[in-house]
Amino acid sequence: MATESLVVSASHQFESAIFNAPVDNVWTHIRSLAFHTLCPSWVSNVAWHEGEAGKVGATVQMTYTDGSHWTVNILEISDIKRTIVYELITADPAAHSYSYVNTIRLFKETLTNKTFLTWETDFSNDATANTIMDCKYKKLEALHAMATTLAN
Repeated sequence: MATESLVVSASHQFESAIFNAPVDNVWTHIRSLAFHTLCPSWVSNVAWHEGEAGKVGATVQMTYTDGSHWTVNILEISDIKRTIVYELITADPAAHSYSYVNTIRLFKETLTNKTFLTWETDFSNDATANTIMDCKYKKLEALHAMATTLAN
């Protein structure tokens, strides 16, 4: 009979996509976490509670189409590197990881003027395999929705 390992380790999850849209157009949406316009089948509303869109330290509540709510805090924004970093502060229903930090980076694909996006999540050592896989599949769902929106 197998026993559960007590070794703890922080986890990292990564997804990427190429969008048929100029990087500056995509960055406008990502910079303000406008997931409700990029992937309305995934996020139904984005409301800024403290601070304003695009400012470090601001907090935003995202309402997902499944009825869940996340409040996140903006940790870093770089217009030069087209990068945004945000951490989960509260979740309803509750998240299954103490720490959940997302980094989204955009790169200009110069040959055809498309956008290459990377989306990374770093979890604390209490994240389960189910939590990490849930994150993976939700990102894939969001990336597919973004691709559809940006193609129109």
